[in-house]
Amino acid sequence: MPRNNRIIDLELFTDGSCRKLTSTSGTGFIAYGFAAVEDNNMIHIEVDRIDSPTSTSQRAELLAIINALKFADQHKKKLQRVIVYSDSAYAINGLNNWIHGWRANGWRNSKKEEVANLDLWLILNPYVDLIDYSFQKVKGHADNIWNNKVDEMVQNQTLDAKMRWRGKENDEE
Repeated sequence: MPRNNRIIDLELFTDGSCRKLTSTSGTGFIAYGFAAVEDNNMIHIEVDRIDSPTSTSQRAELLAIINALKFADQHKKKLQRVIVYSDSAYAINGLNNWIHGWRANGWRNSKKEEVANLDLWLILNPYVDLIDYSFQKVKGHADNIWNNKVDEMVQNQTLDAKMRWRGKENDEE
């Protein structure tokens, strides 16, 4: 039960990053993560990394939000609000604004093309209409300690992956 019978928001600070293996390659590493915070105390942090032939920062940002929402599904208390923060304008605009038009237009964008990252948007779609979930933009690399912590961990994951890849490449020569 929350202290003093008050509901404490579950805040989820998310970030994603992408590093290409080479400047001409689409292949690279995506890292994404989130910090779960209640009453300004971090209760959980999670960072993951995958090799991806379709590496983009946008996919990484969406994967971070999806994983944070999965955590919220498992840990959210009754009546608790969930606030997802991201420094990705693409993700936040998509969740708060664009997704409504995409749904109405059969998941087509304003150019009548299929929405990019549709597989991920379809996972996020059910959360958009839930009253106890909200999505807010936070300025990246600024004064938000939780966003900065997740950003640092995600950047370290992609840098580590690239260094390991370079090491394997050199071992093969």
